[in-house]
Order: sequence, then structure tokens, then C-alpha cells
Amino acid sequence: AIGSVFMQAAAGDNLINFALGVMTFAYAGILGVFLSAILLGRGNRHSVLGALVGGVVVVLLLQDYTLPHLTRWISGEPFKLAWPYWMLIGTTVSFLICIMGSPAASRRDPR
Repeated sequence: AIGSVFMQAAAGDNLINFALGVMTFAYAGILGVFLSAILLGRGNRHSVLGALVGGVVVVLLLQDYTLPHLTRWISGEPFKLAWPYWMLIGTTVSFLICIMGSPAASRRDPR
């Protein structure tokens, strides 16, 4: 909570945009893992953990206090993305990391 106060002050956004942006840290990874499990049935313990961490790292790199510095270093021009794109990109990266794991083992019928 204390870290969020400093992040909100640095971002200069209103409270709603800030709160929805902060939620993308957790939800991008969770949604990527969920989609890979439901749609493809892929993922194991290690790929799920990597996907959750990867989602957080990607969203962290896309923040307003990180991305403009990276893009200025790469292309010479600062660039910002709105928080809905953070969610889309973080979920995509998390999904791709999670599907690298082997498929979940099928459960036996206990009958």
C-alpha cells in the first residue's frame, strides 16, 4: 500500500486509472495461465510459475516510469502505453510462457 502511494504520485493519474493499472500486475499473469489451461490444457508447475512472474515483469516494464526511458534509449523518442495495453501484452506473454510447459497429466477415472 505504501509503495502504491508513491507509484500513484509518480504516475499522476486519477485514482480509477491507477487502481485498474495496479490490478494488471496480478491479473495479466493469472489470465494468461487460465487461458492456456482452459484453451490448450498446457502448463505444468514450472511454466505456471514462470508465466506468473513473467506477467508481472512485463507489466512492470510497461509502466509510465519505465517504458519511456527504455524507448528513448532504443529509438530516441519516449513512448507510453495506456493500462489496457499493459493487460493485453502481459497476458499474451504469460500465455506464451505457460504453453511452453508440458500438458497437464490426464486424471484417471476413480471407478
